[in-house]
Amino acid sequence: MIKKSIIISFLIVLSFSINVFADDSDYVDIGLSFNNEEFNNGVVYGEDFYLTHDDNMLETNADKIEFSLENGYRIQIGEAYSIYGDFAKAYAEILKFDSLLSIGFGNDYKIFTSAFTSMEQANEYKESLSDKTDLQLEMVHINDKVLIDTENLDIIVDDDVVLKNDRLTFSYDGNKYRGDIKFYVYDDNVSFINHLQVNDYLYGVVPREMDTDWPIEALKAQAVVARTYLLKNLNLYSKYGFNICSSSNCQAYGGYNYEGNTSNLAVDLTNGKIATYDGKIIYTYYHANSGGYTANSENVWSGSLPYLKAVYDPYSIGSPYSTWALSYTENELIDIINKNGYNCSSVTDMYIKDFSFDGRAQELIIETDLQDVVLIKESARRFFGYNELKSIFYSIEHDNRYPVITRSSNANMDISGLVAITGNGMKNLEINQSYSILGSNYQKNIAANNNEFNITGRGWGHGIGMSQYGAKTMAEEGFKYDEIIKFYYTGVEIN
Repeated sequence: MIKKSIIISFLIVLSFSINVFADDSDYVDIGLSFNNEEFNNGVVYGEDFYLTHDDNMLETNADKIEFSLENGYRIQIGEAYSIYGDFAKAYAEILKFDSLLSIGFGNDYKIFTSAFTSMEQANEYKESLSDKTDLQLEMVHINDKVLIDTENLDIIVDDDVVLKNDRLTFSYDGNKYRGDIKFYVYDDNVSFINHLQVNDYLYGVVPREMDTDWPIEALKAQAVVARTYLLKNLNLYSKYGFNICSSSNCQAYGGYNYEGNTSNLAVDLTNGKIATYDGKIIYTYYHANSGGYTANSENVWSGSLPYLKAVYDPYSIGSPYSTWALSYTENELIDIINKNGYNCSSVTDMYIKDFSFDGRAQELIIETDLQDVVLIKESARRFFGYNELKSIFYSIEHDNRYPVITRSSNANMDISGLVAITGNGMKNLEINQSYSILGSNYQKNIAANNNEFNITGRGWGHGIGMSQYGAKTMAEEGFKYDEIIKFYYTGVEIN
């Protein structure tokens, strides 16, 4: 890494009266990127970035910050300084014989030399410094720390340092975000964290989860359930150094780019409002469309909660995704099965073994030539893809299998290869032909493309809690946001 000369008077300013946060409980940490070495380097843009830690402040005079994961050997010159005046005096003295210095910033101030790739190189340089200063010299291994690199200064920061700037927002990875930045290192990877006030976070959530053109009461309902979801899940990603993530694995957060006037107003008008049951914050799960009936939580996952009970939901019927259909050929199913780690060369049947009382598939069986694939509840969506199998509120028809009575059995059989007696004599049935079969009291038409597994479904999402399209319809019909929430979450209060 190429170091830059720096001028002490240009880059360090300390304020002894700074209050970083008026009330830190109003702030939340959102993981924008984490747990992937691809995110261990990045660039942030703003205006006059500066660092804070408790009452300490360190200015960088930079509008662009590059960060990376530091692993190397350095010489620490002098002690860890808790008093800025002592640190500044030592820094100015060291600049006389080493202009390529870095700073450690956090609970205290430290002065480091350039980084060395080996302990031997660091020790060699340490020996050369011993004749130039009476200050304490210590070789340290800077392992898994975040290095902030500006045009003027390199800074090694502690996990609890906050990076702020003089703009309303900062830019990262093509998006703008309100608030500030924190870093955290976990398992050799950097967590890039957006540190901001709760309502500022919700400004970026509500428009990602619900269209800003929807009625204000629906948006207010979304704001309350999103705030409640956040507060209920504050420790979900604590091992990575933040509260919750920014993706749909938690609830989608897009930052400043996605904000809208109406959605921001919905957040402000419901400021501090959350949903509770028996005085406790609830899990406010929500989804796009219930398909006409929401689900008991235990019929989708495993836990039963008294406020997450199935309700008949006429407000979701007739809206987008209230019904859907898809089909798979046998070959397509074989590909999906093998991609999921199973092994088969043919599929003999696919059917639902068990339904919940509200019509959701509890156990899906796929019979193959080698083994049965058993998919329980929501695991079927993970298997096929959440955007394909949109819910577990579905049924299956396999048009290529029909009851066939033979000398030895009475079972559902594939018509391909069977022989039928027709008015023109014996005929081999083929899979790509259309037939009409006469029974004693019925006539059954078999489509030409009869080797498909046809799935007919309702709704999009897990079906638990609030249906967003249902909330939209309820708001259009005059319901208030609290009435919408109480409809979808049994027995709750808004506090």
